[in-house]
Amino acid sequence: MLKVTSKKVMSIITVSSMLLAVGAVAYADTTLNKISAYQNAAISIEVDNQKVNLSSSEGTMYPIIYEGHSYVSAKAVSEALGATVKWDNSRQAVVITSANGGTSTSVVPDKDNTVAQATAKPATVSTPPATEPTPQATPKPAASSSATTSSNSGASFADAVKLGTSFTYTDLDNNYSPKGDSTSAQYTFTINKVTSTTLGQLHALGFEEHVTDPDVAVDYVLLDVTLKVKNATLVKGSEDQGRKFLSSFTPTIWGVETSSGQYYIGGSSDYFEGSLGENIEKLLADFPEVTPSKPGSFEASGKVVLPIIKGKENTLILYRNDSKLESDKRSIYFKLK
Repeated sequence: MLKVTSKKVMSIITVSSMLLAVGAVAYADTTLNKISAYQNAAISIEVDNQKVNLSSSEGTMYPIIYEGHSYVSAKAVSEALGATVKWDNSRQAVVITSANGGTSTSVVPDKDNTVAQATAKPATVSTPPATEPTPQATPKPAASSSATTSSNSGASFADAVKLGTSFTYTDLDNNYSPKGDSTSAQYTFTINKVTSTTLGQLHALGFEEHVTDPDVAVDYVLLDVTLKVKNATLVKGSEDQGRKFLSSFTPTIWGVETSSGQYYIGGSSDYFEGSLGENIEKLLADFPEVTPSKPGSFEASGKVVLPIIKGKENTLILYRNDSKLESDKRSIYFKLK
């Protein structure tokens, strides 16, 4: 349970404690980072010993747990304190006005049109800007892929899915709350091409790197991939919204692993020009939802930025979200050569 008193609330509700919650908002590529977080329906919020109602016409916005901190709805808490909340699109700011007329401003809205997936932290590397020539990105939805189906299991480095072949698997997302929605979909993932690149070229596409292990020497590659999502379905939980955006049905890119077992966590399919995520958003621009009565499917292609360990043979790892699987059974290996 989270308890908030009116005297402290305006200092508590900061940029770091706001949850996303307005309609479709366009953000600069350099301001968003994908995170791994969990929504916890067991946490309630009290203001001056009164429980805050977290429900709205679009469902219940339970607190989110991220790196040991609880993040709550700015709108729900502020209104419980008698404050007003509004979204200023021109400044990309949430403006909270307290009952006594004071104003607190945050740069993050209280509700967004994206749904977070449980993912490993993206890899990040701190380097001075480079000046290499920039590649020309061609973002567009994929034409139907005719890649050969892989004969490899993808269950280990030795039996990794071969480059240019497709691998199909079904994944469940059922691990954040026993009372929450659960989803499933069939994914077919193909790495069509792997291209060496530089940080200068990636910066030109709008990609920003983030350090996970500064002691590991890494290079970067661009993957051209095709993703087919089939029969994306949802089972409503007793305490959840009963819907999820179709665009959020994407595989989890965990990172890379070498033959010696050395690994590097990271990779990005979002927030840069020509990325798979950007192309999916363009393809699904009307934000179709998956509900218990309405499954969904789509096919798209685009680029994925992947850090690789320098001087080693690397494999890409996709990570299954199914909490019923043992952790060593969740990885799917893909060859990069």
